Amino acid sequence: MRIISGKYAKRNLFTLKSQKTRPTSDKVKESLFNSLGQFFDGESVLDLYAGSGALGIEAVSRGCDRAVLNDVSRAASQIIKKNVELTREPERFEVFTMPAKVALKVFADQGRQFDLVFLDPPYAKQQMVKDMAALLAGQLLAPA
Repeated sequence: MRIISGKYAKRNLFTLKSQKTRPTSDKVKESLFNSLGQFFDGESVLDLYAGSGALGIEAVSRGCDRAVLNDVSRAASQIIKKNVELTREPERFEVFTMPAKVALKVFADQGRQFDLVFLDPPYAKQQMVKDMAALLAGQLLAPA
């Protein structure tokens, strides 16, 4: 797995060797970012189920200012931190290790807002609906 485009392009990322995470393939990631727009301009990103951090790191690589990367797994958070170090700009990233529900509450209590949110929970389709409701209820989405 690697960063596809932008300032960190072609850097290979570490991934967790576990059945509990399923990294987003380069092909899917490329399609996703081509759909969103090739480059960004200063946005703030939340990746609630970050896994390796690839989506948030890709977004910053393409022009977002900052990314908050969260995963419930300590092992995944360690991988995310290694990948953030590969960017040589760790100040642009925050890494958290919390259940998604707790993270959303903490971020809402802090008054944070995000322009772009990635919700890709492993095998938990029902959870996304709850997460989207919590994002709205906590006013975590920045005005368009």
